[in-house]
Amino acid sequence: MNNIQYDCEIFDFISCPICKTNKFDIYYKLEFREFKDTKSANYSFLKLDNSTLFYYQKCNSCNLVITNPRLKEKYYKMSYNEAKSSKFNFNNPLFIKGTPAMIIESRQKKYSYLQDLLPCLSLVDKNKELSLLDFGCGFGHTLSLAEEFGIDSYGIEISEFRREYCKRLGLKVYNPEEYEKQIGNKKYDIIISQAVIEHVNDIKKYIRFIENASKKGTILFLLGLTPRMIDRERKMKTIRLIQPIEHINYFPVRTLDRLMKSHGFHPCKERDFSLKEKSIDHIKTMIRQILHNKFRFFPGGIFRLLYKKT
Repeated sequence: MNNIQYDCEIFDFISCPICKTNKFDIYYKLEFREFKDTKSANYSFLKLDNSTLFYYQKCNSCNLVITNPRLKEKYYKMSYNEAKSSKFNFNNPLFIKGTPAMIIESRQKKYSYLQDLLPCLSLVDKNKELSLLDFGCGFGHTLSLAEEFGIDSYGIEISEFRREYCKRLGLKVYNPEEYEKQIGNKKYDIIISQAVIEHVNDIKKYIRFIENASKKGTILFLLGLTPRMIDRERKMKTIRLIQPIEHINYFPVRTLDRLMKSHGFHPCKERDFSLKEKSIDHIKTMIRQILHNKFRFFPGGIFRLLYKKT
């Protein structure tokens, strides 16, 4: 693609992770200098030059947009742990339980995540014991909310710091290997995976895991990025969410719907998160979603989707 050599021990060029074709169109390209951010991560271990190019490629078959090349699994995990060791530490008041900074941050985050949890709860029987899995649970805000609703909740997180933070809050959080050994084949009423699918190296493995953790009637909530986000940030000349080291998959909604249907998950009618159509509250909600780039047509490049296992 370009004349810059990538370290083959660190990077892989891949086929489309969904349909396995090698036929792509170049959707966008970005130099390392345009997105590297030493304040949030140290990527020196990747041995990149400022002019190293990363390509966003659109599959000619399924329309998925991916970054190519991408990190091999070992180095991908390093980008969430060693690369961010200076960003996260337990001397920061934000991460010390009970500090005003932590309480305020937690309140704001929980309010945001509550708006994603409530639609899931509206679709399950609340008159029985419920269980929830948060795949990619981050700092555990959704898990904390779910526990407050009396839901037996579990989380999976690859970031060592975030996992330890959650454990200090008393939450049940594991890395993928720990989860497989200690929890195994547990089935859930609700599965939430917020801002994870754009990070996943092995999409098929990720979906199979979710499928195996589901039962008939399981509600699945997914949040991720569409190719529109690339268009948006390119136009704005502000590279924030299309950072190609970690954000490597951009799903058109129809592409994701087809993939999920092939694993027995069907879109919920409530996926637009709106209230009763044509009501005043519905109109206000729709306007608010448009202003905050959360409308169901996803003009801002972020999707929020509900599926039900059949």
